[in-house]
Amino acid sequence: MARAETIFKKNFLPRILPTIVSFFGAITVSYLLFNFPLSLSTNFIWETDGLLAQAQIQSIIDSGVFGLTTNLGYPFGFTQWNNPEISYLHGFVIWFLSKYFVISTYGYITLIAFTSVFLNAIFMYLLAEKLFKNYIFCIIFLFLGLLLPFSLYTIAHPHVITIYMYISLLVLLINIDSLKNLSLIIFFIVLFSTNMFQLINLSFILSILVIVYLLSYLLNKSILPQFKNLLRIYASTIFVFLLNFLNYAMHSSINGQNGRNAYQSDIFAGKLTDLLLSSPFFTRYLPNLETLQSGISGELRLIGLPLVISIFFGIVFILIYPNLNITDNGIKMISTLYVITVLTFITGGFGNLQASFFVILGEVSPMRSWSRLSVFLGFISLVLFVFFLRSRISARQMNLFASILLVLAILDFTKIPRDSK
Repeated sequence: MARAETIFKKNFLPRILPTIVSFFGAITVSYLLFNFPLSLSTNFIWETDGLLAQAQIQSIIDSGVFGLTTNLGYPFGFTQWNNPEISYLHGFVIWFLSKYFVISTYGYITLIAFTSVFLNAIFMYLLAEKLFKNYIFCIIFLFLGLLLPFSLYTIAHPHVITIYMYISLLVLLINIDSLKNLSLIIFFIVLFSTNMFQLINLSFILSILVIVYLLSYLLNKSILPQFKNLLRIYASTIFVFLLNFLNYAMHSSINGQNGRNAYQSDIFAGKLTDLLLSSPFFTRYLPNLETLQSGISGELRLIGLPLVISIFFGIVFILIYPNLNITDNGIKMISTLYVITVLTFITGGFGNLQASFFVILGEVSPMRSWSRLSVFLGFISLVLFVFFLRSRISARQMNLFASILLVLAILDFTKIPRDSK
């Protein structure tokens, strides 16, 4: 009896139950918003950006993950590597399922959206577990992961909604002092389920973080263990990114021309005003909404009120950082990551600098997605928020804090339009 109770406490409660809740929670959310799994047989063709993703899925069905189909893109053919929006792992799943089941291209997109919601929930639970050892708190964070509007609003953009990669990275950085091989292997698998555009963002930010920690190591040799673990994370990210880029480069002959302008990335860089309009619920009650919308970036992404509040707290946290006497190496690294991400997200920051680098080389940067980093900024800020509170308030108050965030997330969820086809 005692042995059964031990197994129950060690395996079922912390691992099996959260996985079951995440799965059925993701099924429920996906059914409510885009009729998954019934959507797998829905024949629908988008007229806008979603059409490109559907063409890429069809090319995978026709010719595999790495192939080129002549059924599309006459007379040169077409491959998803022309403008890759589908990850390696999702590509293999699509190719495998297409051999045994009849699923529409729209259905595969809803499948990607479902897996994103499921993994968001799993990694939000794991993130909470690393931050605060309280089961109720962790389960509340799991439900927060299910309701993230960033993955629910635009399922026609599979290269945008796979944000679980950012959460999984933070899980590693919190434990930067003792990075386990199993954790790194899981992160490696996550990277293979991430498309090239997300990998570009992550590789760019991690490159700056590595440079900062290299300079820090030259001044302070005691951070060598953390620096080595950061290099392991960085090497994994760069390796998977280069595998994606290699396929992209191999098909460059049919990629067409870069249609971007030299500093078009500035138009699509983030602005702090974006945050005011990033809640599906709160935005509806803002005065002078039309005028406010003229001050946002070229691509606004909804991240939800819990992350919006966290970002504004993150700004305060960084400003008072010198007075907090932080000794946790993981939080130190995440605080540095916050500053780097803000400077990359915001107009005129590191994104602008990389565009200038391309100009010097006589090229035009293809990147214009820096405003999408708002959700990563939100996750980082949420980590800092929880870290700040956990030593200052009781466990009951921490659960109340998480519950308030969940209520705000539910309010946002009620305003997300259903993608019925």
